[in-house]
Formats: sequence, structure tokens, C-alpha cells
Amino acid sequence: MSNFEKAFKKIVEENGNTREKKGMQRGIQRGIQQGIRKTIKGFLLQNVDDEIIINATGISRKELEQLKLEIGK
Repeated sequence: MSNFEKAFKKIVEENGNTREKKGMQRGIQRGIQQGIRKTIKGFLLQNVDDEIIINATGISRKELEQLKLEIGK
């Protein structure tokens, strides 16, 4: 989990855990993850080094390898 995600989770938790807030948190989290995946796929298509991608996004090596399979890299 990235620092941004940890901070976001903490803010949401401090403001209560209503059903609506939980749904909003899940939606935002899903959007963040989709954005990160899209960015990583762009990096892969531009042949950016794996270590740079891992360090810049916080993705695990295993997840990176799975994304490579998805895009045929």
C-alpha cells in the first residue's frame, strides 16, 4: 500500500465508517488502482526499466509480471 493510500485510509477512518463513506472509499481506491495500472502499462509500453516502475509506483514484482502478461510484454 502506498503512502498516499495509507494517508487516505487514515483520513477516512478518522471521519467515521458509515456505509456511504465505506462505499466512497472503495470507489476511490478502485479508481486509484486503475490509474496506477494504466500508468504502469504505459511505462511498460515505453520500455521503462522494471526497477524504476517498482520504485515509482510501489507495485510488487509479481504484480508487474502479471501486467506484462496482460499486455504481451
